[in-house]
Amino acid sequence: MKKLLLTLLVICIISAISLTVVHLTGGLPPDGRPGCLKLFGILACIIIAVVCMVLLGSLLLNKRHVYYFGLAVGFGVSTWFSSRNMLGLASCPEVFHLKSCYVVFVSMIAFTILGVMYFREKMKEQSGEL
Repeated sequence: MKKLLLTLLVICIISAISLTVVHLTGGLPPDGRPGCLKLFGILACIIIAVVCMVLLGSLLLNKRHVYYFGLAVGFGVSTWFSSRNMLGLASCPEVFHLKSCYVVFVSMIAFTILGVMYFREKMKEQSGEL
């Protein structure tokens, strides 16, 4: 369980950082599609990269409360941009013809399910050792 979660988090970090680099180097699509959207002047790709780093660090250090806080921030950001995209107020960048804001939202759901399963298992192990 932990290996799968770690792998998915590393993929999330690499993807978010690569989208940020593409955005900052001007490698935006020529057809005018947007790069990373901004929240309070900060690129959403950077926010998601930081969220995934927090999730990764908290998983490695077994800090479930920090993990859940990171999930709350990730859900908030992904919900904000997904809803704005659905309402036509913004347009999230596409990766392999998938809107990145939707991918992040689904990823946060997966991180929640896997994280809850992992931390429950960890708590059962710890209570069994006492």
